[in-house]
Amino acid sequence: MNPSTNYQELALKHLSIMYRTEHQFLIYLQVFAHKAKTRKLQGLLFDLKQSINYKLNFLQQMMKSMKNPYLQASSEGVNGLFKETFNLIENDKNTSRLEATILHSLILASHFKLGNYSTLMFYFRSLDFDKEADLMQKVILAEKAVLSRINTLMMDDFIAAIPDTTLEKDLSNHKY
Repeated sequence: MNPSTNYQELALKHLSIMYRTEHQFLIYLQVFAHKAKTRKLQGLLFDLKQSINYKLNFLQQMMKSMKNPYLQASSEGVNGLFKETFNLIENDKNTSRLEATILHSLILASHFKLGNYSTLMFYFRSLDFDKEADLMQKVILAEKAVLSRINTLMMDDFIAAIPDTTLEKDLSNHKY
């Protein structure tokens, strides 16, 4: 069998897997939204839903243009990430730790998706599926924006946790 045919089939299968993964991700976001206590995290989760719908539109266009027959695909990769998160947050009453765990899982999922999307774009470019590669570039940019947003929220949490006196103490010990 021709190697390019193998990679084309692999790309089609993984395109379906990522399409299913984004749909599954929407369900996980609903659970996280139910558990989220702060407006910041609730707002992030709402924005992530919008981003997923944006990405699903492009993924659907790619599947349609490639006449993708693999519509029934598994999303086991992301399911494993979130199963562990659900176990950790199930009975956690500490809001700060619960939300940190949710953010952690969102970062892991985003990296998982970025890795898959980048590989798919490589396949599309290598197989001269330029239209699909251009659409995948939009999906990748959207996912990078998601990751940036999650990282920003997490950094805000870290900064907020630093006692105000720490900076003053550091500055007073500094010799000019």
